[in-house]
Amino acid sequence: MKKLLLTFLLSIGFAVFAQEKKSTNESTAPADKRTEMATNKLVEELKLNATQVEAIKTVMKKQAEKRKSNKMEISDLKNQNIEELKAKREAEKTEMKTEMKKILTADQYAKWEKNMEERQEKMKEKMKERSVIKENKDKKNNN
Repeated sequence: MKKLLLTFLLSIGFAVFAQEKKSTNESTAPADKRTEMATNKLVEELKLNATQVEAIKTVMKKQAEKRKSNKMEISDLKNQNIEELKAKREAEKTEMKTEMKKILTADQYAKWEKNMEERQEKMKEKMKERSVIKENKDKKNNN
């Protein structure tokens, strides 16, 4: 009886892990889907009208293309100066802000900017957590 129960539980466990994962995580989704998800999130948060939605979609697509080209550039030029890359990112960030300012109303822009700052803070916290975890793993491996 115990063997039968154990076999049953193991088969259920394998079935659960064998199912395909459906990811809604933005980081694993294709670029066009991430753009669509981000736009939909903005529509929800900022109550955008139809013309704003279309304008934001084009801005988001442009940004996605830039990120893709930057990623390729960085992988090709690993020895490039970090300061140059930071300056380039800042310029792109400023460009994005000016385009969003043109599209959104003052209230929408303020809310969008606040959301972006909160998102950056969350990312910084995650990076700190990752570095602490990595340091702890390194210490364990060295001991």
